[in-house]
Formats: sequence, structure tokens, C-alpha cells
Amino acid sequence: MKFQVLKLNTFKNHSKAQFRFEEDIVVFHGPNGAGKTNVLDAIYLLCMCRSYFQHAELANIQHEQDFYAVFAKVLFDEEQEVACMVKRGEGKTFRFNKEEYQRLSDHIGKMPVVMIAPGDIRLINEYSDERRKFMDQLLSQTDQNYLQELIVYGRALEHRNKALKQFNESGYVDHHLLDSLDHQLNKAATYLYGKRKAFVAEFSPLFEMHYKELSQAKESTGLVYESDLADQNMEQLLKANRSKDLDIGRTDGGLHKDDLKFTLNGYALKKFGSQGQIKSFLIALKLAQFDFLKVQKGFAPVLLLDDIFEKLDEQRATQLMARVAGTGYGQIFISDTHPERVCRIFETLDKPIQLIAL
Repeated sequence: MKFQVLKLNTFKNHSKAQFRFEEDIVVFHGPNGAGKTNVLDAIYLLCMCRSYFQHAELANIQHEQDFYAVFAKVLFDEEQEVACMVKRGEGKTFRFNKEEYQRLSDHIGKMPVVMIAPGDIRLINEYSDERRKFMDQLLSQTDQNYLQELIVYGRALEHRNKALKQFNESGYVDHHLLDSLDHQLNKAATYLYGKRKAFVAEFSPLFEMHYKELSQAKESTGLVYESDLADQNMEQLLKANRSKDLDIGRTDGGLHKDDLKFTLNGYALKKFGSQGQIKSFLIALKLAQFDFLKVQKGFAPVLLLDDIFEKLDEQRATQLMARVAGTGYGQIFISDTHPERVCRIFETLDKPIQLIAL
């Protein structure tokens, strides 16, 4: 898979922009605020149907405009077209080869992608929902059934929480409705839990390999999957917690509370990891994500590196580039404020790059 042409129309700070890509390694450079990250985000959006950085669709529309449009020509075995448009008051349309999707979920996985960005530190510092999202976005790109069951689970959970809130406020409880919702949640949760557990077992060795090679250290690292379903199924858990859930008006336990704990030498990375160890940990996670996707999809994902050289010393950056620009990697898009730094690194590696000034 290779992006050949990218067009942006009133997308964030880009009124109109068009890019043609001629090398496998493309570097967008320019001062802060020039829109380098926004170009990478447009590529991510075409792969995943959503922005990496912005959850509110309308926030991606340039100020005082009514819509945004992002379009690309992408080479698989043959050239394909992919386009997304969001218009105020009309929602989103997403097309692949000029045919509009009825369900955006049908596109997920066709164009696998990995983004490495400064904000990824939230995987370490924020709550468990960030780490669940990391697992879910990765598994959704490799398993359409996983994505569909995740949607089913989310809708059933939302329905159950609304019912619990109503029952809490009114004092009337429809246990037959809760039984039905618990059964729906259990069916989806059983599938999702099994997939997450198998994923962590397969993913951990990939991650550990990358961490050791990046850090050249002897620390032991760990990814520990924690779930309320480790000892009982979802239906049993919900039944045991029903009285508590009715008292608080929401579903307190379940698959939606799963976490992926990060450890270093047996201790919590968040509390005891140095800045360098955390950087290596995050990059190793993303490189393992790349490897996992490549094996599952049978071809290399697009790799997006946003402002990564601002966060790494040159030795670590060169080490990273030597890995991602090596055999087996596909197209790479990089944003940076100092093109001479990027050129110096890739000259050392004897890799051609395409520079695009913004």
C-alpha cells in the first residue's frame, strides 16, 4: 500500500493543498503552526475514518468554512481512490473508489496505519480507557468481527446504563430488561475478552524484542492484561453486581474496565520509569503494533511519525530511523521543524527521502 497523491480542502489550517509522493520516506518540514501534523492526521483519517487528534468532526473544518474534504490516490495492486467529506449539518461521507460506505466500520483495516506522536505519553499517564483504545484500534484493523462486537457491546452498555439511571431515579426496576441486556453484553464480552487475552500473549514478545533493541538495556518489561472477566463471565459479574449498579445508576464492572498495565522490572512504569525508559517503552509499543499489523494484514502499514525528533536525542532518533527505514517497512511520513537534522540522519543510513516544505 502506497499513498501517491493527497489533497486537502479546508481541512484544519489547509485551505487547499495537494501533494504527490515520490519516495517511500516523505518529510514535511516547516515552522510550528505550518500544518505538518495536520497533513499526517489527514492520512490517518483516510485510514481510520477519524482524526488521531480531534474527536469532534466539526473541529477539523477550517474556521468560517462549511466543510472539509480529504482525498487520496493509493496504490495497492492497482490504484484506488479514498475520500472523506464532512459538511456542517449533513454529517460525514466516506468513499472508496467512489462508492460510499453505509457503515464506516467496513473501511477499518483496509488501510492499516500506525501513528507515533508526542501525545502518546497519555498511554502511560492517563486512565485505562487510553490503553483499552490502544488495544481496540489495533484489533479492529485486523478483525472485522472484533470491531462489530465492540460496537454491539458499546450500544448494549449504553442502553443498560440509561436503564439503570432511570430505575435509580424512579424506583421501578425491570429485571427482565436487565436480564436481556446482560445476556447481550455477555455474548459480546466473551468474544472481546478472548481476543484481547490472545492479543496480549502474541503482542508481548514483539514488544519486549523492540524494547531491548531500542534501549540496549537489561531491564525486564511487562504488559499485564487485567480484566474483571478473568475469574467469571460477564453475565455472572453483572448479576452479582446488579444491586450495586442499581444503587449507583450505572454499570460498575465489566469488560469496559479492562486495563493493560505497563511494568519495568516488576514495578509500574508510570511511577518508576525514567524519561528515557518511558520514551523507549512507547516507541517499542508502536513498533510492535507495526509488526503485529504487518503479520496480520500481509503487508506493511503506513507509518506516521509526528514531531518525533523533538522528543528524542539524535542517537536514539538515528537508531529508530535505522529500524523503520529498513527492510520490511513500507511508506513513512515524518513531520519535523529542522529538515537538516532529518537529512543528516538519512544520509547516514543511505536512504533517499522526499522533502516537502510547508
